[in-house]
Amino acid sequence: MRVLHLLDSLSLGGTERNAVRVLRELGVLGVDARLAVFRDGPLRTDIEAAGIPLLRLSLSSFYSPALLRESRRLVRLVRQERIDLVHAHDRYSNAFVAVARLLGVRVPTIASKRWDSRADPHAMRVASRFAFHSATRVLANSAAVARTLTRDEGIASGKIRVIPNFVDDGLLEARSADLRAETRAELGIGPDELVIVCVANLRPVKNHLLLLEAVASVRIAIPEVRLLLVGDGSGREELERRADALGLRTVIRFLGQRPDAWRLHAAGDISVLTSDSEGFPNALVEAQALGIPVVATAVGGVGEVVTHEQSGLLVPARDAAGLASAMLTLLDDPFLRAAMGTDARALTRARFGRADVMARLLELYREILPSGSVPVRGAQDG
Repeated sequence: MRVLHLLDSLSLGGTERNAVRVLRELGVLGVDARLAVFRDGPLRTDIEAAGIPLLRLSLSSFYSPALLRESRRLVRLVRQERIDLVHAHDRYSNAFVAVARLLGVRVPTIASKRWDSRADPHAMRVASRFAFHSATRVLANSAAVARTLTRDEGIASGKIRVIPNFVDDGLLEARSADLRAETRAELGIGPDELVIVCVANLRPVKNHLLLLEAVASVRIAIPEVRLLLVGDGSGREELERRADALGLRTVIRFLGQRPDAWRLHAAGDISVLTSDSEGFPNALVEAQALGIPVVATAVGGVGEVVTHEQSGLLVPARDAAGLASAMLTLLDDPFLRAAMGTDARALTRARFGRADVMARLLELYREILPSGSVPVRGAQDG
């Protein structure tokens, strides 16, 4: 069986990292999985290390004449390589595959939705809707995202399949105490300092400004608290200015993009995500897998990852006072943090383990491909 996956880029985002994990596991399960991308990035190293065939598509804009040329190229590739299924993972790749279907791709296709599209530009929303309707199936990574497909895009529920992202086994097996000591030593953080970690690209939708406001309040009660921001993006300069205005420059460390961002959760006592909109919060899954309790805004698929008052605390979106109160509740109580961390790890193992999620993906492939074309080797292995 040959499956061609398409990604917008090989950057360090959650969608991209999950796609690389899926490709790697498909190879283990006996699927001939290939990848095509529009833009290169740091994850190329992971793709090459896994031996996954990689095709670079030369398309910088959907308004370019290159769209038809590259779409025809994809049609030829699917025919020549006898690709059985095309699986797109994000906005532009979804639309690109839909165009290629018009030009002659005749195999089943999967489009993916991992975001709330209401804030997308109108042209992108139109292109996404076209892609979702064109695809054989649409994969959503949370029930919340699936609801937006029906509500906002008019996709019949029978065409949608919900399959969450999965967590690397290595996170679930890592010795958290050792990793905490290693990461804190690396960052020059003392063993007893109270640390908040936020792993998220510095974009407006992640609402780091809300986090800064809440940390300013927390600091009144805990002057020595520290905040690690892992990620980068267009909002960094504004955040630095706001940190200066709030007197937080000595409190905050901007760590930038890190290929090992997941490790840095272990340096914290809590991990926080303050998004205004969220499809499936990979960062929270990774934090919980390491036994770190979380505080997060209750938006999108967050409630499907975090069990309130068991693996973490949920607060309303854009509620700085509520966010500060939740963070103080955990920072003030090491026994509560430890209990929630233990539950967080167990819940993550049960809900987002590799074997179960990959089995569900193979089941989706089986559903839309001829009987017997999908291998089952290792699909249920733990």
